[in-house]
Amino acid sequence: MNHIHPLSMVSPYIRIAHDFHTADNMRIGPTRIVDHALHYFKEGEGEYMVGTRRMIIRPGSLFLIRPAVTFSFSANPGTRFHMYNLHFDLIEQNDSASVPSPYPKQGEPQRSPLPYSLPDDLQMPAAGLPSSIPLIETATYEQLFLRILQRFGQTNTIALLQSKSAMLELLALLWRQTENQNASDSSEGAYERDLAQAVSYIHSRLHESITLDDVARAAQMSKSHLLKCFRHVYRLSPIKYVMKQRIERAKIELLYTNKPIKTIADETGFASIHSFYHSFQREVGTSPGAYRSLVHSSATAEVE
Repeated sequence: MNHIHPLSMVSPYIRIAHDFHTADNMRIGPTRIVDHALHYFKEGEGEYMVGTRRMIIRPGSLFLIRPAVTFSFSANPGTRFHMYNLHFDLIEQNDSASVPSPYPKQGEPQRSPLPYSLPDDLQMPAAGLPSSIPLIETATYEQLFLRILQRFGQTNTIALLQSKSAMLELLALLWRQTENQNASDSSEGAYERDLAQAVSYIHSRLHESITLDDVARAAQMSKSHLLKCFRHVYRLSPIKYVMKQRIERAKIELLYTNKPIKTIADETGFASIHSFYHSFQREVGTSPGAYRSLVHSSATAEVE
């Protein structure tokens, strides 16, 4: 008898999409939820615990919480977080819309049965997702989250389908990056930490000039070894990766802010607005202004 894998039936129900700044010294838990959560820390540092596993929160950290799994997190003293939060059922169920909050109040009955849970890397070492996901393409993740946030709460068919589509893209991104990480662990895991340092360096300095020498120094690798390892894991050279992340960051700014195009060019590390226009046109196929107008007009049409 053939069994259908639950992941082939995925049709996410998004319960919460939340972009918010916390108060100073924020602390959550220990607690449990009745759905899945993705906690992305855009800014801030602190400590996160899933079960008995203690992890460090840094800008760009992403944590996946499963139903009924105990977790907690806290900001470092005197600091706060800027978070992107998603709560969702992986497969929409009969009770999905009737669960008002993922946090059951004391004395309330637990959701039963709990929804299908994403496999973790302990259950499925070759195919599961870890609780702390090594997010590399932070700009791409942020763009997908903001696409979901923009449509969250809309009940028209187009918006619902686009939200589900963006959520599926986001999950596919997490699986792809986890598989790449697993491949590097099994083949040449010795350079994993060095590459993580290189990527962290890139993302923290997208607004500055970045050279191959700079990235190699941050990774403590020779340029030739860095190129080989980087291409093996990310299928791009470090400099092309920098360009991709700058363009993705610029697309977010064009879509979700009213900043002047010159300001966006400066903040994403382009030497001049002319360089920005040329690179954007080459990578996206249209100018920054045309991209902003096209996306905004599409969003307006969806609302109408």
